[in-house]
Amino acid sequence: MRFDSIIIGGGPAGITAAVYIARAGFSCAVIDDGRSSLLKTDKIENYYGFDTVSGKELFEKGIAQAERLGVKVQKAQVLSVDFEDMFAVLTSEEKLYAKTVVIATGSGIKGKKIKGEEEFEGRGVSRCAVCDGFFFKGKNVAVIGDGEFALHEADVLLGVCGSVTLLSNGKDITSDKFKVITDKISHIIGENTVSGVVLENGEKIPFDGVFIANGVPSAADFALRTGISENRGVIVTDENMKTSVPGIFAAGDCTIAPKQIATAVYSGMKCAFSVIEYLRGR
Repeated sequence: MRFDSIIIGGGPAGITAAVYIARAGFSCAVIDDGRSSLLKTDKIENYYGFDTVSGKELFEKGIAQAERLGVKVQKAQVLSVDFEDMFAVLTSEEKLYAKTVVIATGSGIKGKKIKGEEEFEGRGVSRCAVCDGFFFKGKNVAVIGDGEFALHEADVLLGVCGSVTLLSNGKDITSDKFKVITDKISHIIGENTVSGVVLENGEKIPFDGVFIANGVPSAADFALRTGISENRGVIVTDENMKTSVPGIFAAGDCTIAPKQIATAVYSGMKCAFSVIEYLRGR
């Protein structure tokens, strides 16, 4: 399916952007993975028009409002954003296409780092299969992760690397395509570059490279894969929520802004105005 805009994230920023874009007459889809921090908020007492409202109620009201305007809301995980004739957004359900993309994923929380992960980053540890897979052509690599994101990264590497092994770090995962090791990981080893991984049981497994794909893709992951400027995991935008890549915008907690619902709504509105201007310019 093709849309004028695809929004990654169904929180206050993403839904506000969708509402304005739809009201301007453009087709819009929101992809949400059901992990919004709003859903974990019991009471909100400082938002306009409500004495007290739960985060879950506010979240659901936002989704319903967008759907009434014709916005397609899909519960799925976005795995990648690529460039084809349009932006190609691959989800855990299907591939969608759009003229513009809005990243509104929230701040996101990654799992605990593995010892050696930061030490060897850029020296055998990578966070992007699309970006760095070529450097491991014909070599043996591991992908650390236990979900759809890890499987996607492993699949990207499959046609390039000599072998691809999934390390689920203690989580249950099965795959018909890849060797899976479920034992917990102690640390990543190497000297100048990565040479392997040590499991908690003491076993050493040699690898030429290790790709980190824990949890779900964050704003920083999307920035890495699309070439968007980011700073310590936060997407850099101008005052109109435009990123450094034409056609890609960002709003809410994944940008430099106070982590408040009111701020997210404001940035979603500003972002929508920029998307609408861009689409009308096309």
